[in-house]
Amino acid sequence: MTPPRDWLGRHGALIRYVGVGVFNSCVDFGLFTLLSVVFGIYPLWANIASTTVVMCLSFALNGKVVFRTDRMTVAAFAEFVAVTCFSAYVLQSGVIWVVLWLHSAIAIPVTADVATMAAKICAMAVGMIWNYLGYRWLFSRRKKHHEQ
Repeated sequence: MTPPRDWLGRHGALIRYVGVGVFNSCVDFGLFTLLSVVFGIYPLWANIASTTVVMCLSFALNGKVVFRTDRMTVAAFAEFVAVTCFSAYVLQSGVIWVVLWLHSAIAIPVTADVATMAAKICAMAVGMIWNYLGYRWLFSRRKKHHEQ
């Protein structure tokens, strides 16, 4: 049987990613809900605003806390933004659009506000998977590149 310390050592980045991801997700969902449901901003615009704010927070937390890199450069931020922008602006916005379209096309018996929040949750799940894979590649590649 693998001792807990060994297991945590091998999976530490994933565990830290989940913790940081939960925090970022709460900020993202809260800001999205505030903008779209409370202030009535169109959901795709609210998504762009909330994910842009969280992107900056996420770079710092993923680099320092999750992947523990000391290579927090402008170039690393540009690559991070590329990974995150695709997730936030393409994948998440696409998921939100599809869920809201399905809500209206199929006439799912929930309010528009509930459908909007459900769409964001679905989008965040897709984004979390994409981001983890992209960030792992990004920070691992930078770390290996600088070790050589």
